[in-house]
Amino acid sequence: MLAAQLDQMFECVGTAADARTAVALVVAQRPDVVILDVNMPGGGAMHATREIRKQSPDTAIVVLSIDEVRGDMSELLKAGAMSYLRKGIDERTLSRKLAAAIEGHRRNLQSAKPGNNTV
Repeated sequence: MLAAQLDQMFECVGTAADARTAVALVVAQRPDVVILDVNMPGGGAMHATREIRKQSPDTAIVVLSIDEVRGDMSELLKAGAMSYLRKGIDERTLSRKLAAAIEGHRRNLQSAKPGNNTV
């Protein structure tokens, strides 16, 4: 359902039913951004975020949740997620948030490159 909503703005390269499959798909496809469900089977978004950050560092990570549990949100952001959004977000806002996550992640990668002393 979400893929169909975003199809006009982004190319969906795959969907996964669990964290392990999501990680494998990201590693194989190397998308600009991945959307994870916080409570997805197989370890949830926390497991997937940590693995994706290790195996596909160029991919921005956005997590969707039905609620905003502060502890979960904080831990996921520390693990490498760029954004934590509520399910049910409207298509236009989600599109803007995904684009912002991609851009923010690219800026973070650029500033982390050795020899980049830009302040």
